Amino acid sequence: MDTLNVSDACSAVPLVSIGVPVYNGEATLAAALESLVSQSSSDFEIIISDNASDDRTQEICREYEERYDNIFYVRQDQNIGATNNFRFVLDRARGQYFMWAAADDLRSPDFIENNVLFLNDNSDYVASAGPNCFEGCELNKEQWVSFLIKGDTPSDRFLEFFEYCWKSNGVFYSLIRTEIAKKCWFVGDSFIAADWAFNLFILTHGKFNRVDRGLTVLGVDGVSNQPNAYRRFRNRKIEILFPFYQLSVYVFVWSKKFPARARILLMSKLLKLNIQAFFNQIYSDLYRFYCGVRSEIFSK
Repeated sequence: MDTLNVSDACSAVPLVSIGVPVYNGEATLAAALESLVSQSSSDFEIIISDNASDDRTQEICREYEERYDNIFYVRQDQNIGATNNFRFVLDRARGQYFMWAAADDLRSPDFIENNVLFLNDNSDYVASAGPNCFEGCELNKEQWVSFLIKGDTPSDRFLEFFEYCWKSNGVFYSLIRTEIAKKCWFVGDSFIAADWAFNLFILTHGKFNRVDRGLTVLGVDGVSNQPNAYRRFRNRKIEILFPFYQLSVYVFVWSKKFPARARILLMSKLLKLNIQAFFNQIYSDLYRFYCGVRSEIFSK
């Protein structure tokens, strides 16, 4: 594995660290990196971890590393898994603030500046983002997601989160206080809704804000959008019946000191989510089976 070297000339600690975990991202990586190096704020570093890609990802990364002093590229000797790659870039973050940037996501040039300004002035907020949307919806503001979570207590924030959990991508890819993000011990673990669990973890430490500007455009080819997502992240047999089992365990532990009413509401929401996910995965498996049979029939 290439080592992450920071020369004496670049040893000053940046305000923001951006982690870019990537695997075979040649189709979108250059555009994603351009959206980052074009930020109006320049006090940041970009840490790229190439998960042993076998396309042109390495070539693209080395080109950008040569052009920009604040880009540091690491190529893993072997694929360490997607979640461990996310952990890798977080562990190497040096800035006061941190954010993950997927290789197929784009950010408007004012994303970092606007969110840093807010977090600098609001210590009770642990993370901040602008609105977000999926690729293809940039011009349709009705498709933009812009909820914020400002409950005064963790229980309030948890309940707010579950009102928006299915569209909470923007929380995970927000600008986060690095100290808090690094305290999350299960980053790198692979389980269904691990990103939701991370979001809830940081919400135990503070609120989540949205600024008016600083759009994030999310790619549509992420793992969570794939039809086999449930099967891919399933670790235990119990997760066939309760797909959000690990998430539910974490929420149960974190909510032990919550008011009784909040705990009941949370457990009720989790039960409904598990039931919904159970049927979603059945539909997904049946759809994959149907596509396989149909493909076999028409190939004859």
